[in-house]
Amino acid sequence: MYLHDDAVLMNKQKWLDLAETIDAMRAVPRLFMVLYLTAAGYILHWYMTLPDPTSQQTAFAGVIGATIGAVTKWYYQTGRDWQQK
Repeated sequence: MYLHDDAVLMNKQKWLDLAETIDAMRAVPRLFMVLYLTAAGYILHWYMTLPDPTSQQTAFAGVIGATIGAVTKWYYQTGRDWQQK
């Protein structure tokens, strides 16, 4: 199989089209957001059900709660700039 074969180039174009579609749908950032928010929800629920939380548990839950804003900002800023194309 040669690199310049038409079948190889067509197959490569299919993969490039698929990659661009996945990028346009932002599948990886969406999956990351869903997983992060699910984990954060479980952690914050765990913290709220503690009868007498320690300072370490409070700090852990506080850090998780505070990073939700940073992760959301990252999600909004990683999108494609549709004005460039």
